[in-house]
Amino acid sequence: VKALLSHRFDRGGGGKFVTIYPRDDEQFRRLVPLLDAATERFSGPAILSDTRYAPDSVVHYRYGAITGDRPVHRNEGYFEVPLVSPSGEWEDDPRNAWFSPPSWAVDPFPRPEAASAAGPIVLHGRYEVVEAIRHSNRGGVYRAIDDLSGISVIIKEARPFIGPEDDGTDMTDRLRHEYAMLRRFRNHRGLLPRPVDFFEEGGHSFLVESMQPGTDARNWWRTRVPADVAERDRVTGSFVAQLKELVSIVHNDGVVLRDLTPGNIMIDGDKLSLIDPEYFAVEGSPVAPAFTFGYAPLSTIRTRNIAPAHGDDYNLAMCIVFLTTGVEPLILTPSTSDDTAGQLLDDWLTLLFETNPSATAYEVEVRRLLGRPAPRARVAEPTSEPLQLDAESLFEQPLREAVAQLIAVDWDEVERDGVAPWRPDDSGTA
Repeated sequence: VKALLSHRFDRGGGGKFVTIYPRDDEQFRRLVPLLDAATERFSGPAILSDTRYAPDSVVHYRYGAITGDRPVHRNEGYFEVPLVSPSGEWEDDPRNAWFSPPSWAVDPFPRPEAASAAGPIVLHGRYEVVEAIRHSNRGGVYRAIDDLSGISVIIKEARPFIGPEDDGTDMTDRLRHEYAMLRRFRNHRGLLPRPVDFFEEGGHSFLVESMQPGTDARNWWRTRVPADVAERDRVTGSFVAQLKELVSIVHNDGVVLRDLTPGNIMIDGDKLSLIDPEYFAVEGSPVAPAFTFGYAPLSTIRTRNIAPAHGDDYNLAMCIVFLTTGVEPLILTPSTSDDTAGQLLDDWLTLLFETNPSATAYEVEVRRLLGRPAPRARVAEPTSEPLQLDAESLFEQPLREAVAQLIAVDWDEVERDGVAPWRPDDSGTA
């Protein structure tokens, strides 16, 4: 049930726990009122693909395929069972995030048609929705205009019962907590979006915040990173300094960020800010699980229930890596032993900084934050004598030795082993 209520579950069928298939409309009409009476003491989320039998009822219904006698193979590579219309034609059976029966289906429990909304959608009597940025099982995120101020705002929605935790909280509680964190840091301009409002409407919770300009760090690396290496290093160096300052501000107030990733780092020109403080927590307080694989240490992934004092060190290190290289972190699974994880991380860091020389200025700091040993020296001590380079010593002799070794291979033995990629000719060339 918890998985069905996850904010990552498909929002059309999210929360649908039991499905009953009646034989016909007559049995359906008898059964639904009985189910409603039997479950009246329960509560649960609205099933978006269905319609409720009655207000606040947990019994929902939709018109859809049942027997699956004629599966259709779709171009996307999956099978889908179509509906059959009264005239015998096949029709799609969409599982939309809204009630969408076929035009010829008759509702067994007729009800007055809801009046279609005319004009724009206005929430809380003042926020005119301009567009939906994204939808999920937890609710939507919208861009709107505040009619009182005329400014653009972001509205986040949370549906009740979605994302339940063991302590009884859900996404509505998490959204309220996010609003509280925005208010806590509202005097630190440029750190987070400005809190505007929090309200409930239609049983859902809504947080209103100022629109944070710019783009997130991942998109910046995909679309806006300077082509000139020197300019890129200058800009990313400034970003690293700003990020450490922002994290320091949060820590100085006794709060840990817990889930710092490139996705909640905003870049606007040469300025950095943060978004989505829903997982911020007072240091040492009990918390619900919150982490992103690759950006959290195994200790956090395994324990999950306490906001540690130094829990952001790992996240910060991996964000420094990303800001300076555009490389996502190594992902370690909870089953990986500490010794193996340490060796894998050391090998990954060595390769990372060897192939990204511009980021080596941060290697010592990154390793310290990750709790890993300092890097081994990779360059020889400088000498007062000028370095003499010639093509003979650098290329020709090693090449001759490699070719000589290649010619010395017993190719007949190689072929007997079932591998004969190619053989050199007598002159030593392939």
